[in-house]
Amino acid sequence: MPTYEAVSRLARAVDGAQWGLPAALPASQLASVATGVASSCVRVPISVVKARLQLGLSPNAAHAVRTALATSGWRGLYAGWGATCALDVSYALVQFTALEWIRALSTSVVGRPLTTRENALVGFAVGVITSVATEPLDVVKTRLMGQRSRRPAAAAQAAAQQR
Repeated sequence: MPTYEAVSRLARAVDGAQWGLPAALPASQLASVATGVASSCVRVPISVVKARLQLGLSPNAAHAVRTALATSGWRGLYAGWGATCALDVSYALVQFTALEWIRALSTSVVGRPLTTRENALVGFAVGVITSVATEPLDVVKTRLMGQRSRRPAAAAQAAAQQR
């Protein structure tokens, strides 16, 4: 959560009125978007390499990276990034908005800081809400990435040539 907390702190400190924005920026939502984008930038290349290994297009991770770069440049490592980024951003938006809201509601109901057990229950509830809300997007993303990984015959040819 370093991205979320850093952006959240920054958004709370900035006066949006200076740039014609609302005076109080929606810190949680801005931080959620930043978190989703950051996580997809890291996860997509890993997923592409994993898919190449699972599909038998590459014998090892280094070969998968070299093949992706050779056939499509950096874009080869980011195949499906748009769909993954959309999923990660929506997941983070739901997750952190629900977390902030449920935690604030719970704290006001009990009238004191939450215990570890109560925080765990809040986290469980947030996880359920987030999973139910974003699962349809995950199904779409998985289908899109699967279609992309089957489509490029050039990638399979390049992998066969480098073996």
